[in-house]
This record gives sequence, C-alpha cells and structure tokens, in this order.
Amino acid sequence: MASTQTPLSVWETLDFVPIAIRLVCVAFYSAVTAPFRASNTPKTLKNHVILSVSRAAFNRLSPRQRRYLTGSTEWHYQSWVKNSGFQPESLTLPDGTKVFLVGSLTAENIVLYFHGGGWNMPGNTGHFDFAASTMRRAKESGQSLCFAFIQYNLAPGSRYPSQLSQCVEMLQYTLQTLGKEPSNIILAGDSAGGSLVMSVISHLLHPHPEVHPITLTGQLKAAVVFSPWVNLTMEGSSVLQNRTQDPVSPEVMKGWTRDYLGSAPFDYYNQPILAPPEWWSGMPVNQLLITGAAREMLADDIVQFSETIKVRDRVLGFE
Repeated sequence: MASTQTPLSVWETLDFVPIAIRLVCVAFYSAVTAPFRASNTPKTLKNHVILSVSRAAFNRLSPRQRRYLTGSTEWHYQSWVKNSGFQPESLTLPDGTKVFLVGSLTAENIVLYFHGGGWNMPGNTGHFDFAASTMRRAKESGQSLCFAFIQYNLAPGSRYPSQLSQCVEMLQYTLQTLGKEPSNIILAGDSAGGSLVMSVISHLLHPHPEVHPITLTGQLKAAVVFSPWVNLTMEGSSVLQNRTQDPVSPEVMKGWTRDYLGSAPFDYYNQPILAPPEWWSGMPVNQLLITGAAREMLADDIVQFSETIKVRDRVLGFE
C-alpha cells in the first residue's frame, strides 16, 4: 500500500528484497521453535508467528520505508469506504487538518477519535471497522453515533505539541462550527491516541502555553482510552515481561518517542503518568473509561496511571 507522498530511492526500494527474505526466515524459525517457546509468549502458533514477523519488520524497516508502506489515514479511509457501505465524507479544519467521518453529523453524539500508532503511523481500516461496529451496537440500544477521525500530522515531520494543537482545534471546531454541545461529545483514542486524549483533557484543565486555549460550557459526555501510552520511557516491568505479546518492540517505540518529542522534555501533557492526582481535579468529562490488556507491554503503566487518576471526580475506573 504505497504512499505517493513518500517516494523512496532506488536503494530503499531494492532493500525490500533482503527485508522480505529476513521476514520469511523469521516466520520459519518462529514456527519451528514454537513448541519450545517461553510461557510468556502468545498461546497460539498463529499469533506467535504473526507477532514475531511484525516485530522483525518494524525493527528492520527504516522510518521512510514504514511510511511508504503504511500510507496515510486518508488513503486507508478511502480504501475502507469503497467496501463499507458508507459514503466518504470529510471536513477540513481552519488549520488545514483533515477529518474523516464514519456516520452522519446529524447523529446525537459524536466521537472525536485520535488514532494510535506511536505518532508515526496513520489510522487504518481497523479503526474504521471499530467505528462501524460501535455505531451498530449503539443503534441497537437506541443511540445514534458519528465518528470523526482526525488526520493529525505524523512524526518526525511534525513534533509535539503540534498533534495536541490539532486535536484541540478539532474539538473547538466541533463546538463552534458544528454546534455540538459538550454533553454530546466523546473523546476516544488508542495507544498514542489515548495519550492525546489525556493531553487534551490536561489542556482543558491547564492550557498548554503553546496551544490555543479552549473553554467548555459544560462537561464532555465521556472520554475513552484504549491501552493509552502514558509513559514514554518504556521502563515498566511489564515491558520486558510482555515484549513478545506486542507487534512492536520497545526499541522501536523508544525511537517513535524521540521522533515525536524531538528536543522537548517530558511534561504532564506528553507524559500523563507524571501528573499528580491533583492535576486532574475538576476533570471536564462526565465519564472516563481506561482499558488495557493484562499481557501487553504497557500494562503496568496503565494500571499505575488509572490508580492515580481514579481518585478524581467522574472516573469510572479501569478495565
């Protein structure tokens, strides 16, 4: 799935040949040695091989090669709508950022979704499938939803806090231009996108000095974060214990952090786990749901963060 936005050199293109050979070797080795694998590896042979190949691919591909193969959020969205039954619809924010819709803006509630991918990878069809599935379940219970996916700028081309600024701009646009009430707006995101959700909440409580402030007239309906990447140091004990359970290695994720932050230091906005409980006092969301998997690299950090934040108002808890 090549992206025309990132042309590769001849050597970068030819390099795909040894990469492909290496991945075949990794798949073969993983399958042959699977009966002897450690207990903390995936339980099924299929998952063990897939995750091993995925980690090897991320480790071997250069950032430019990864970007070439993964394309853009817009590319994935256009591909998805062709087979989804949904009509393609997008918005353009005042700063030029594109937002892609799944569902109708006439829906009662709107989910502003910030995709994951370490601030280096685009949103993909899995995100849009999730939106469509959630909308169907909501409809069955008498609720109407619309999902809006922001195509924020990716690192290293754009660095913190530009992604936060774009997400805040999206919320402002939803309130002022679309005319949605805070009580009908849900913030949601996975992994790095979950971190962006918490960054936006931090900004609402304590405006970031480099981001335009925004004032709410009421509480947001909810915020939902799936496996939020709240600690960029990747030093939790679960990182080492569960590194074979994730499709990306800790080393690659540390590289993504460097691409995202550049020379910026850690702070409460980009590293939510650092913020003390009082930082979250008066959180402007009616409900907050934090989810995580027991056997993922980020597990310990997610639990620690949820324990810190759940003492504040309107936090439902951790699942």
